Amino acid sequence: MRGESDVRRAGEPALAGGTHQQGPLRTGVSRHLDAGERIVGAGALHGGVTAEMRRLTIGTRDGGTRDLVLRTFVDVEHAEDWLNRKVGALILLAGTGVPAPGLVAVDAAAEHCEYPSLLMTHLAGRTVLDDEGLETRVPLLARQLVAIHSLRPAERPREYVALTAADTVVTPKGADAAAWAAAIDVIRKPAPPYEGRFLHRDFQPGNVLFDVPPSRPAGARNTGVVDWAATSWGPADLDVAHCSTNLALLHGPAWGLRFAEAYEEAGGVLAAAASERQYWRGAGRAGVLRRSAVGVAAMAGGREDRADDASRGGAAGCLCHRPDGRAGLNHVAVRRSPWCAYRWSAAGGGVGPGQNRISRAQRNPCQSG
Repeated sequence: MRGESDVRRAGEPALAGGTHQQGPLRTGVSRHLDAGERIVGAGALHGGVTAEMRRLTIGTRDGGTRDLVLRTFVDVEHAEDWLNRKVGALILLAGTGVPAPGLVAVDAAAEHCEYPSLLMTHLAGRTVLDDEGLETRVPLLARQLVAIHSLRPAERPREYVALTAADTVVTPKGADAAAWAAAIDVIRKPAPPYEGRFLHRDFQPGNVLFDVPPSRPAGARNTGVVDWAATSWGPADLDVAHCSTNLALLHGPAWGLRFAEAYEEAGGVLAAAASERQYWRGAGRAGVLRRSAVGVAAMAGGREDRADDASRGGAAGCLCHRPDGRAGLNHVAVRRSPWCAYRWSAAGGGVGPGQNRISRAQRNPCQSG
């Protein structure tokens, strides 16, 4: 496993054994600790969808402790590329003022570890998905995204990659064909011109940490942003649509709209033309909802009542409602909305360490690839 100063140089001492062999784990991590430090504890971190995460408690020479995070990609396709991009992003973010984890060491090709692994500093705070205090957190989210978009790295990340395409969408039997056709046509058009920005590409409540005083949710403050593997260069509208849709999925449609407003209030700039905004909203929302069953349910702890599919996708303005008035991911919604890509069920009723967090009950024929 290579350290930050020589991350691209092979042959360095490694973190051997991955998360499953405690002896090699301690030996490998110890190589990257300061003199006199040692591992005094380890525990699973919940919420990761693509990787297993573990917090390592390090005893320091002065008798105190500090924490590191070990992220291990077990049976994940393209894990090496994913980790290399994440490492590049963490190096770029160091010293920018954006609260991101610091790189400690990496073994992207699993040359020394059981699985591709990344060792990072631990950020204080936690993800907060409660409705309480949302009116405070949404502006904080918006200001943080504006700060990310303001970065101008000397070496740009790769150009953004579309997460879905019009030709891969198939209208389900019995659906509103006109609504589906209108929504699909939005993303069938050529992408409009845009002013490039540094994108997180998965900026949403599940990847932002907060410190929230127990008795005062309005006193929340942002302490970190995680999961930087998908960073790219593209229109700010994509990140805004992505986060707006996740907020709508979790808290209801009004909060998705509120986030876009808060982004502009914080100084963010979106596409000027209505047709351009519509295109990027459609592209951003379709990408989220293609995997909403996995991402939202994992963030919400496997609770189906929190997996609200509130996408207002494309020109058709498609929005699916449950009987209680909130937009819902259910059988009817899957058939009626062009953006409802999956039906899902919780695995074992919740999320636990090492479990499959979501069982993909059925992939809807409206999305492939």
